[in-house]
Amino acid sequence: DYYASRGLGDVYKRQVYDFSRYQAEDSPISADFLGQWESEDGGVVFSSDGTMSLWSGSSMDQATDQKSGTFYVISNSTQYPAGAVLFELTDDHDTPAFWGIFTLAVDGATLTATHVSGDLLWGKETVLFTQ
Repeated sequence: DYYASRGLGDVYKRQVYDFSRYQAEDSPISADFLGQWESEDGGVVFSSDGTMSLWSGSSMDQATDQKSGTFYVISNSTQYPAGAVLFELTDDHDTPAFWGIFTLAVDGATLTATHVSGDLLWGKETVLFTQ
């Protein structure tokens, strides 16, 4: 056991972490996905200052779970698609509650959020929203 755990520790110590995997656009954000969007599981609001809210339930007024925080549009990355959006949200006690990267595609009054990395929205790889 000693040798097995020592070997794994050596592997972890040799790993190099790249914390500069992307660059993001500065606020104010100009994007076609700004505004309030709702799905069968909940909804999301994106503001031009880079803030956002995410809730579960039939409407924002009747939310069973609400988180707020910031979003970043990735402009340059070695790991994520350009234009993908990073969500960083906290709960009402300012505790980190959600981190995920998604591609967002608007087609008329429909927003498609497709999971790239991190937490899933309501346990789904893809979520369709309407305005």
